[in-house]
Amino acid sequence: MNINFLVGKLDYFNSYAFIYPVYNSINELSKKNKIKISYDLDKNIYDLIFLDSKFFYKSFIKSDYISIQKTLDNIRGKCKILVYCDNEASLFINNKIYQYVDFYLKSKLPINKNYYSLKYYGLRSYTDFYNHKFNIIDKNERFSDILTEDQSKKNILGWNNGICDYSLYGNLKRKIFSITKLNFILKFNITLQSKTNKLSARINQSYSRETINFQRKYLTKILRDYTETNRVNKKQYFNEIAKSYSSLSPFGWGEVCYRDFEIFLNKSMLIKPTMEHLITWPNYYVNNKTYLNFEWDFNNFEKIITAVDDLDYCSYIADNGHQHFMSFFNDEGRKKFSNYFDNILNKVVI
Repeated sequence: MNINFLVGKLDYFNSYAFIYPVYNSINELSKKNKIKISYDLDKNIYDLIFLDSKFFYKSFIKSDYISIQKTLDNIRGKCKILVYCDNEASLFINNKIYQYVDFYLKSKLPINKNYYSLKYYGLRSYTDFYNHKFNIIDKNERFSDILTEDQSKKNILGWNNGICDYSLYGNLKRKIFSITKLNFILKFNITLQSKTNKLSARINQSYSRETINFQRKYLTKILRDYTETNRVNKKQYFNEIAKSYSSLSPFGWGEVCYRDFEIFLNKSMLIKPTMEHLITWPNYYVNNKTYLNFEWDFNNFEKIITAVDDLDYCSYIADNGHQHFMSFFNDEGRKKFSNYFDNILNKVVI
């Protein structure tokens, strides 16, 4: 099968994280299919095109849907099957895309099958929760799209941003790779450090929406007596989580955060709001095994945070999370991604 991955510029880390596992597993993927990775639309005809949502980044920023529509029509004429790939924040989906594509590949999907038949305040289930539970109001109020049943049938679970280089210099290497496309740049090493701190929680960050800020502000107040929460520079931050038995990662624009993978990489125990409302692949989030979760309303947070005193428990969870994360960067992990990609192909090729 002739397959093209049409990707947005690697200026955007989401695009890099989306295509990284394809580059990483290219030898395995190429055993069964002809794989091409492009950054501009060419004149060739393909059986399948996997279209990165960041390909339209500038047009989305300008709300230029006429340009997006024309481009989608053009791309649609270049393939038998068009799969739109959305690894954007949270479970938000753009319903304006569906009429132009055959399938909508999302990096995470809701457990609740009726999820997309409802509107959510702030475009996300957790912002909607904080609006209703704590009466948090955004200055710029927005609600998520509702999908029809036919639109929802196009949804397929893709892969999340976890299979990527989240080392200290990973972002610099991304910039070099965007120019050179040399695969050896994708490789990374990690030197694990001895743990000396119980908890890292550098979460004091401001977002443009009150419903997203709320979780971090609330946690910052609770953590005053436990640890520092103010932001530090990137090198200090990486050094701190590398030396910490546990590290906190609240939601940001989405539930799945880069910080999660930085924590897994550095073998610290991930503490995070519960992820049980969604499914994602790889599934890095297994409570009491690869991470420790707490409720969105914080009712059990003070109890959960005492777990950082049990250093053996922290080390156990941290080791599980680290091993699972790192397992996707060896030969066996490349085969796992290739097999998962085969499963996606079986769903879209009818």
